[in-house]
Amino acid sequence: MNEIQEEILNPKVDKTPRKKKEKPESDKSPNAWEYETAVIYVGPTIPKLARYTTFRAGFPRQIQKLMGQIPELKDLFVPVPEFPKLRLQTETVGTPLHAAYQAVLFAQTQKGSV
Repeated sequence: MNEIQEEILNPKVDKTPRKKKEKPESDKSPNAWEYETAVIYVGPTIPKLARYTTFRAGFPRQIQKLMGQIPELKDLFVPVPEFPKLRLQTETVGTPLHAAYQAVLFAQTQKGSV
């Protein structure tokens, strides 16, 4: 048997334990990402933000600026796994999501364009 056949029949296996990749520490600054999972926006489409936009790694500055202008906007970002059951709450009168949705609509009509 030659070397190639020997290696095929008896492969050399590296059995040293592998190091796990370290997760980067999250940013704890005031504008840091607050969610452990991706979130989806369930509010109305407004300039610079479309309905059902998904965010995974924080919010861009323009969205953070919008959140400063319309505080209720922040309530309309829901975790993606909970999206199916929370989506309808934007249309159900009396729910916090409906109130936030209406507040964003009102703010948009008052300012013309946010």
